[in-house]
Amino acid sequence: MRAFASTLFYSGMIDGLQSKAKRNLIKKISNAPRVFPFGVLLYHRVSSDVDPYLPGISSTVFDAQMAYLARNYKVLPLGEILRRMENGIEIEPYTVAITFDDGYRDNLTCAHPILKKYRLPATLFAATRYIGSKEAMWNDQVSWAFKRTTRKDFTFEVANQRRSLSLRSEKEKICTLGFLLEVLKEASDLEKSRIVDQVVTEFDIEKQSHPKPKLMLNWPELRQMVEEGWEVGSHTVNHVILTRVEETTAFEELRRSKEMLEMKLQRPIYLFAYPNGKQSDFDVTIKNLVRQAGYKVAVTTLDGLNDKSTDPFEIRRRSPWESHLSRFATNMLHLYWKEWKSLGLTRFEGRCVYEGETQ
Repeated sequence: MRAFASTLFYSGMIDGLQSKAKRNLIKKISNAPRVFPFGVLLYHRVSSDVDPYLPGISSTVFDAQMAYLARNYKVLPLGEILRRMENGIEIEPYTVAITFDDGYRDNLTCAHPILKKYRLPATLFAATRYIGSKEAMWNDQVSWAFKRTTRKDFTFEVANQRRSLSLRSEKEKICTLGFLLEVLKEASDLEKSRIVDQVVTEFDIEKQSHPKPKLMLNWPELRQMVEEGWEVGSHTVNHVILTRVEETTAFEELRRSKEMLEMKLQRPIYLFAYPNGKQSDFDVTIKNLVRQAGYKVAVTTLDGLNDKSTDPFEIRRRSPWESHLSRFATNMLHLYWKEWKSLGLTRFEGRCVYEGETQ
């Protein structure tokens, strides 16, 4: 697949196919306003020094992807795309939004200069508890502990089952870390906190001389990003998976995060991103709570494109993990073509609400 993608990309065939498809689409769909499916990309960390324990995308790869998007796609803020759809303004073919989750500091130090170089907008969904805090998110606490530990095994109990994991090599540590993080995502909030505390205590990382990196943004940095064009949305307070907590707790997570962002940034907050964002991480009840808390749009981590029939509280996003630009370009083109084919290249009907009352 990589060889095929490279052939398409470096021969110039992808650019030619994309231009031809765009002309044909515009010609076929002549009714105004034309609203073509749009994509939303999801990033977390961008770093010049990619760490397998704290995964992200390298600055070099991110730069190449942004340069490609600037040449070949219409990049708009997510909120602008949704406002256009609500107000009947045209959405061009190959329109895409760029988003980041959590609030990592490298979004400012590494991603921001690259986005600024190509004049590309982006949206950041912040978990407010960690903005301006020295505390790391639970997954980063576990990852940092695994990175620094010299232990050769680890035993823990979850859902009344005892599990023993091997840490004898670097490969085993990284594999075990990935497994444990997935287990913890499925655990209750209380059980997750207990196991995270167990890892931090047993791995004894507080007594080690290696300083923890400053991972998260502070409020002045986030305000700077907003002043320089970033759009901001909520990602709850504590980054809890909302279907794993009581309804009252879920609503407080939604309400308090929105209020904090509005107070600190002095602007209305309408966008929300579900933590983890898989199908099991939100349901009808959670979507109603998001609406009641005053949000107009919520994004998931479900893969695919969006159109006017997409539920505004289930906006899909794609995580571009490709390290080779040819794969990134080929997969992006295939994603759009697949969507257009499934829709039969017809005019899209439905709804997408940004501001105003939800029907």
